[in-house]
Amino acid sequence: MNDMERDELKRRVRVLLEDRVGPDECINMYQLYHAATGRQIIPLRRVDQTRQIRTVIAELQEDGLAIVHKAGNEGGYYIAADKADIEREAAWFRKRAMAALRREKMLRRISTEELLRQLRIEFDM
Repeated sequence: MNDMERDELKRRVRVLLEDRVGPDECINMYQLYHAATGRQIIPLRRVDQTRQIRTVIAELQEDGLAIVHKAGNEGGYYIAADKADIEREAAWFRKRAMAALRREKMLRRISTEELLRQLRIEFDM
């Protein structure tokens, strides 16, 4: 995907999400992918096909758009309606980050304190 196609996909995803404020207005990945690309998801290629959408969502979040998600069968992406939506999303990211740090700690066979010391050094650079 070239930069122009990526910018257009990002614009489309932004437009599709702008009016979806609050968890009751969420759009699931299948709907979002189809609406943004005009294509259907092929089950065996689902992860690869939706990676572009997930990447664009991350970019929009970095741009300051408060996109959050609701898990489960009735879940999907939406714009945070309030601080509670943002706090839930932040807690979800923290839980994932902590799980990743626990795995890293085990792989390196180091203490939590040593891992945190190494991370502090990296962040201070």
